Amino acid sequence: MTTCVQRFRLIVVAFGMVVAIGGCASDRAGDRVETPTSEAPVPITSIAAIKGKWAGVVARGSANRDDWLELTINDDGSFQYTSARTIGVLQGRGQLSLRDGQGFSESERARSTYQLIDRGGKRVLRVDVVETNGLRYGADLAR
Repeated sequence: MTTCVQRFRLIVVAFGMVVAIGGCASDRAGDRVETPTSEAPVPITSIAAIKGKWAGVVARGSANRDDWLELTINDDGSFQYTSARTIGVLQGRGQLSLRDGQGFSESERARSTYQLIDRGGKRVLRVDVVETNGLRYGADLAR
């Protein structure tokens, strides 16, 4: 019987450590300090300006649920994405169109806008998404 009690205590201690470490990690993420940099929009005049692989964190508002997104844009404007989420992997594809210096895509579930940003000499692809249910989220992706 002593063995069962010892195992139970070990499990409780291990669980407590996991919770404590997780709490520290989320506190540290909440303390992020971003250095202000100058940003300037760069008109997207061709798919060539944004083709390639982009990656970054998708911010989903105050819910503190950040997902990793990888986006590949092809020469013809078609794209594929993969998002590593806490509930699993989400994958999809679509087609970009250009208008007024920005990129756009639309599916049954969402509309997305793509802006190219010069942030202190580095190019960032800003993706803003509005789902049909009104949920909004976005990401600043880097190459």
